[in-house]
Formats: sequence, structure tokens, C-alpha cells
Amino acid sequence: VVSDIDIDNLVAENRRRYDEIYGKYDPWTGYNCYGFENREVLEIEDFMIPKMWVPKECMKTPIYIGLKQTKSLRGFIERIWRKEYHENSYYTKQLIMVLTFEIMKVRFREDPEFALYATDKIEDKVSGNMIPFKLNYPQRKLLKIFEDLRTSGKAIRVVILKARQWGGSTLTQLYIKWLQDFRRDGWNAIVLAQQKNTAKKIKAMYRKALENQPGWTVGCNGAKLQFSPYENSPDDFQVTDGIRAIRRSTLTVASFENFDSVRGSNFHCAHYSEVAYWKKTPEHDPEGVISSISGGIRNQEDNLEVFESTGKGNSGFFYEKCQLAMDEKNNDAYAFLFIPCFFIEHDMEEVDDERRFAKWLLTNRDKSTNPKGYRETGKFFWRMWEKGACFQAIEWYRNFRNKFTTHSFCATEAPVDEEDAFRNSGNLVFNPYSIDDLQRAYKKDPKFTADIIIGSGKSEKTIRESKISLRTDGDGDLKIWGVPDVMKIENRYIVSVDIGGKSSTSDYTVMTVIDRFGLIPTVEGKLRVVARWRGHVRHDKLAWMAAALAHYYDDALLVIESNTADREKNNNTEGDHFGSILNEIADYYDNLYQRTTSPEDVADNVLAKYGFQTNKLTKGWVIDNLEQYVDDMLWEEPDKEMYHELRIYERHDDGSLGNIVGNGNHDDVLMSTAIGLWVSANDMEKPRWKPKKVAVHHSDGVHSEAKI
Repeated sequence: VVSDIDIDNLVAENRRRYDEIYGKYDPWTGYNCYGFENREVLEIEDFMIPKMWVPKECMKTPIYIGLKQTKSLRGFIERIWRKEYHENSYYTKQLIMVLTFEIMKVRFREDPEFALYATDKIEDKVSGNMIPFKLNYPQRKLLKIFEDLRTSGKAIRVVILKARQWGGSTLTQLYIKWLQDFRRDGWNAIVLAQQKNTAKKIKAMYRKALENQPGWTVGCNGAKLQFSPYENSPDDFQVTDGIRAIRRSTLTVASFENFDSVRGSNFHCAHYSEVAYWKKTPEHDPEGVISSISGGIRNQEDNLEVFESTGKGNSGFFYEKCQLAMDEKNNDAYAFLFIPCFFIEHDMEEVDDERRFAKWLLTNRDKSTNPKGYRETGKFFWRMWEKGACFQAIEWYRNFRNKFTTHSFCATEAPVDEEDAFRNSGNLVFNPYSIDDLQRAYKKDPKFTADIIIGSGKSEKTIRESKISLRTDGDGDLKIWGVPDVMKIENRYIVSVDIGGKSSTSDYTVMTVIDRFGLIPTVEGKLRVVARWRGHVRHDKLAWMAAALAHYYDDALLVIESNTADREKNNNTEGDHFGSILNEIADYYDNLYQRTTSPEDVADNVLAKYGFQTNKLTKGWVIDNLEQYVDDMLWEEPDKEMYHELRIYERHDDGSLGNIVGNGNHDDVLMSTAIGLWVSANDMEKPRWKPKKVAVHHSDGVHSEAKI
């Protein structure tokens, strides 16, 4: 039932969001500009801007200190400069002009929003006219990142994941121009794009702004500013008045494909455009090219380095750059910005009845079906609201979405989140919005991190004497969300092992521990991932580590994936090591999983019966099962790595299943978990309280379907 109070609250919050985007914003006066709460009001009764909100840095200068005291140009001229003031005299007019320039010069230097509005013009996309550059809402978000970094004395390093057209590239280039115009001379900049034509388009926008900029703003009254080649170079340009250079700073325009022409140059600012489309070749590697520029950009105020691009699939250099910058815990050198479609001002439509719209949102918020007339679920539209969209943006999106048959096509044009922005395929296996629901409900940091310390020798005693050693520094390859307790329960834990390689460049080995306590009928809970080890280790050592981890969790059922070489993916496991792992521990760990074998199997081939065999058929089984578990939220998954792997898991063009190919992409956590969940559902009895009578162990030490 939707109450009037719920509707009132939603409408009030919507008006706040709408006002944040469309509310009063005036870069000329400084009202609601960057750091507004820390700005100071300066009133000058006879100035062209009688009331200004200016950065505190302005108020530290002698000019502004004097103006605060005198509150007028006339008072400043008479009391500070001690000059006679005659309103109509030529001399007084000259003094006013000089003082006005000094006031503007200080604010140009400290207030980029004011400077960009007062000195730069951009082409209006509707009329084609050149208009003052007044920042839109997404641009103000980007400027805040720029200014937060600059005013803290750091280099500006930002990764921008673009969506639609909101002017991120325009602001980046004109902000560089602002640094060169008003803050630093000899501050060289480079624009680097996949193709030179793209870089030239960015340069053309810079050139148009420059040619419409009054010369007096840079101290050259009457000068016609223009771009001229620097020392006859076809790639380097300098601002001149047509005869002489106005400043020493240069702008270099280059392409990734022909980068060698600018090697060895010294830059303070770098604008890398459409980085996702930079193609790695034997001659050029994106990371190598950028390193040669980035290495010379020191971490100091007014230096700048910006990567911007639309997304192009869940792999590649730019994708990895975004992933690192997005995760605050990485302490990455780069800030990250993504602007969803619902923050873009031209992607909104009027809502005639806000209360009716609010009721529609609330009524459909838990529905997994599409409301009548629309092509997304009620949950999806509610998720847009939770992410910060206002009614007007949701109204635009639900109508825009009706132009497309599938979400993936719409996501290319109007992404609502980072996942949408990178999506370039309709072949993803798992519903991203089901992943969102699961992640929102269960993702959390581990309670502990630990190392698995193996005892000496190779015997049952080795397993008993092994330890789970907790770490206090947050490191350790074992993440623990839940530890064993004193309750005596049979069939409670399962440890599922996906075997990787031992080198750092190979696939990870993953051991996932699943607690089945919630399956006890009287408990009515869910399966829970309570621990996960992910790392690289020698395979003989892995065997004992797996047994030790299973022993720690109440002698859990230990499921080791066999026939890893049959995996239909670009695996890098350094061969099939299942046999060697089994040989290490088969005689010493009692609770090993044994699959059901077919009549075609050789009767005396014992190794073939142990472990979970991954092949085309069984892989389909476990992934289908996992898809159901994701959609219906049938287990508690706390690990962020699992959510990442779910988002990049696809059905390839040849019908095989696996992660989207790309450096740093894996499916090891996913497969370890999927196998564990499948075995739990199909090859294990429900957990139950242990009888008081001591259980008798089977003599062969093997856990099989028949014995469960």
C-alpha cells in the first residue's frame, strides 16, 4: 500500500534533486559556484558586478582587501591609491579601467567558472552561435573534482567514463586553456587521440574559443588572439596576436597511431581522448605510450592528466583504468567520474502530475515485470530513482527506452550506470540488475583476512596441525566472513576448489567455503559464502592447503575440479594438475567428493571418479544453476570479486561460456562458487544435527553420492 506520506516524501526529494540541477547558478556573480559555502561576499556598489561571491584566495590579495574596506571603486581610488576622482575625467576613467582589469585578473586566476564564462565562448548546438561557456550540471561535477585536487596542491589526475554528450571533453580542454591563460606561463599541453582527426577537433574547439576571446583578458588590449604554428611545427601551436607570441605555453596535437613524433617533449597537461579505442599494436601499447608522457607530469598544483572515453566492452586498457580508479580502496592515483544519462539536462521531460508519478514509481518498485506501456521493469525504474534520478529524467528515459528492442542497445546510447556504459554485448549470461540486488543485499568486507599455514610432513597429522593464521594488516589471500562454531551439524560445509596456476600471470586458484546451515528445515535460511582463498600457489602445497581449510570448517566436503584442461575458455592454468593434487591428500583426508561415473569409464581408473569434472555438459549445468541462484537471490555472496566476475561472464559467439576476454578478467571465483552451489543442490543431503552417537567412518575415506 502506498501512503500519502510516502508520496509527499518522494515529491519533496524530487524537487530538491531538480533544483540541484536547474536551480540558480551564476558564474558571473559566483552564486552557487564551486566551494560556494566557503566563498566570501564582496559588494562594490559602482562595479559592473555589484555583488560577488568570490573564492577566499581572492580576498587575500591587496586589491580585494582594499575593496572590502572601501566597498566601491571610487573609495578604492581615493583612499587606497590616494588619487583624485572626477567622474567624467579621462584620467579617472583610465584609473577605473586599470582597477577593473586588476579585479578581473585576480578573479580570473582563482575562479575558473568565472573565467571560463567571461573569456571563453563555445558553439551552441541548437543555434550554431558562439555563446559564453556556462557550465552545465555534469560539467560542474567534473570541475569540482578538478578544483578539489588543484586547491589541495596536487596534480589533477582524472579518468572520465563518458556517456552521451555532456561536454566533458570541452571542459577538460578549456580548463587546460584556463591554466595556460591565467595561472602558468610555459605550461605545455598535449591532446592525444586514437586518430589525429579527433585530436584536431578538440584543438578546433580550443581555437574557436581563443579567437572569440578579448585580448584585454590576457593583458593585450585590442589584440586579436589566434593559434600559430610553434617553430613551424605541424603539431605544436602557440597563442599569438598574429605577429608575436602572447605566452610561451604550447598545445601539441598528436595521435596514438603516430605518437613517435612527440617523444621526448615535456608536458604539464595531457588530455587523452577516446582511450578505449586505442588499439594495441606491436609498435604501440597504450600503457607504454601514456607512461612516456605521464612520467614527466609531476604531482604538483596546476599539472593535469585526464583520460576520457566512451566505454568499449569489459576489457582493455581503459576498462582496467576505470576499474582501478572506481575502487576507492585501491588508493589509485586517479579520480573517477561517470555521468549517467539522468544527470544530463537535455535528457529530461516535464512531468505534469508529480504525485501521480511518485505513486507509479512506488507501486511498481518491487515488480520484476514491465509496467504497461514500458520496456523495463518496475524495479529498474525504482533503481534509477535510488541512483539519484529525478522524475523528469525517469520520464525521459522510459519514453526513450521504448525506441529500442533490447536494453543493451539502449544502454549504448543512454547508460544509467558504469556497467551500462561498458556494455557492448547482448550475450551477458547474468542479469545485471539481479546482480545489483544481490550485491546490495549481501556484499560486505571480510571480518578477517588470513594465511593458511601448513604443518610439516605429509600425513593426517599435517592436516590437523595446519593453522588459519589471522592477519592484522588486512593482507592475506584468505578472506573470512564467518568462522566455524560449536554446533554439531552434519553436511554443513562444502569447500569448492577451482585450480589455477602458480605464477602471477596465470589464472587464480580459488577455494570457496559455503555454509549450508540455512538449509536445515527449522532454520529457513540461505547458503552463505563464509570464506574464500584466492591466489597463486604450487600445486602440491595447494592440496594440503585445501585439506587444511576443509578440516578447519568442520571437515567439510572437499570438491576439487578435475579436467581443468576441458574448460571452454582462454584458460591459463599451466596444465591439468588434478591428479597430482589428489595424490597428495587422498590417503589423508576422509571427506573428498566423488562424482557419479558413467558406464563408459574404465572400471579401475579411480582418479577419473574423484572431483567435479568440468566439460561442456556439466559447465552448462552449473552455470544454469548459478543463473537461477542469482536471479532468485538464493545464497549470500559477500565478495566483490564475485560480483565483478558475474558482470563480465558471457556466452561467446561460438556458444562457449567464459569471461569476456581481456587483461585482468577471470572467472575463477565464479566457477569455484558455481560448482560448490551445484554440488550442494544436487549431490549432498540436507544438513542435520549430528546424533549423539559417534559416527562410524567409511573405510575407503571417499565421499560419494551413495554414502551421503
